[in-house]
Amino acid sequence: MAISIAAYTFYKIIMAVIHMVKVRKMESPILITIRNIGVADALVSMLTLQMTILVSFQGTDSLDMNRINGITGLAVCLLISALGISMIYYAFKRRSCCN
Repeated sequence: MAISIAAYTFYKIIMAVIHMVKVRKMESPILITIRNIGVADALVSMLTLQMTILVSFQGTDSLDMNRINGITGLAVCLLISALGISMIYYAFKRRSCCN
């Protein structure tokens, strides 16, 4: 199970990076939004992979495992929030530019 989740996670990360490079020079809000959704999906997949690996290779009652999952979950939430805030900023900037 952990190997299939790892393969899926690495696929999502690679595809997110490829789409990030392709969309970087384009100014389409829809493509930027889809790119950011792909990045968020890759981050959540990475968190899922970490949780699966920790459960597979350690005991479930470890306090360190909960702490690691909490810190990583917080980092993923902050990064996804930063993506959302940057999209809102980009929308306001684009809206004020055109009016």
